[in-house]
Amino acid sequence: MQRWNKRRVAGAALEQPYLDGLAHAAKSGVLMNPPQALELTLDNGQTLTFARRAK
Repeated sequence: MQRWNKRRVAGAALEQPYLDGLAHAAKSGVLMNPPQALELTLDNGQTLTFARRAK
């Protein structure tokens, strides 16, 4: 059995919405000015934004 640390589990929790969104992406864009973000617009009109955390 594989052991997961907290950081890996948190990343996995965020990974699934991202992968689901990719399957239905109608449009995508990257915002380069702070805060940097990846924005996906799905085929149903929903928008997902994945932004960097402030350090």
